[in-house]
Amino acid sequence: MAYRVHLNALLHYSMRLRNRMRGIVYLDLDNFPATAPYEKAISEFHHANDLRIISRKAFGDVDQLGRLPLEIQQSHTMIPCPKLTKTKNSTDMRLTVEVMKDLLTNTSVDVFIIASADTDYIPVMKEVKERGKECVILTNNKTHLNSTLTETADQIIVCEQAATKPMRDKHSRAKIAELLGKLFSKSKESVTPISGLNDHFVNNGYNFKAHGYVSFKDCMMRCVDTDKYILDFDSGIITINNSKKGSVV
Repeated sequence: MAYRVHLNALLHYSMRLRNRMRGIVYLDLDNFPATAPYEKAISEFHHANDLRIISRKAFGDVDQLGRLPLEIQQSHTMIPCPKLTKTKNSTDMRLTVEVMKDLLTNTSVDVFIIASADTDYIPVMKEVKERGKECVILTNNKTHLNSTLTETADQIIVCEQAATKPMRDKHSRAKIAELLGKLFSKSKESVTPISGLNDHFVNNGYNFKAHGYVSFKDCMMRCVDTDKYILDFDSGIITINNSKKGSVV
């Protein structure tokens, strides 16, 4: 009798597992910060919808993939995306190809979850929906969503970042202080245009998008040490603050 009950429970679980919807997660590190609590958001989503996540894939350049927390590196397939220019890599194209490959070759997938609010994915999202599948967008910023993107997605999940901001800002302040110090030391000038700073940061391994900032200005306003530097966005320049102790001269 005990054996029969155990066998019935096993068959019931097997049927339930077979009937669960299946999903794949695509993490775009160009547009979604690795520091966001995205694992928690995915976990809550798949439990709430009785969804079985059968694959997780992370897309980015080698530096972005290397900065991922160890648990994400272990749970995701790492897909390197070579740089096309100094500030642009092939992440969006590679991710789109991967979605289309899964859509055409793995018919058991019901839900495609893209962790990015990049409008470049709208065409592939439409293709997913035309084939009777669901497309979900995971974003860290609901206030900057494109209207066509929100209309195309079956669901938008907003991943809260508040708990990770202090750690993110601490890391970014240290890195930006290092890069600004090198820049001013090399140029021997006390003033430099803000417009060229982002390229300088990217070339030296720091991308504000990968750390969850809405814009480069947002990143600079939060992370530049105002005891050492004066930011003037109206004039488009950053100046060494010689009036404060500890200025970098």
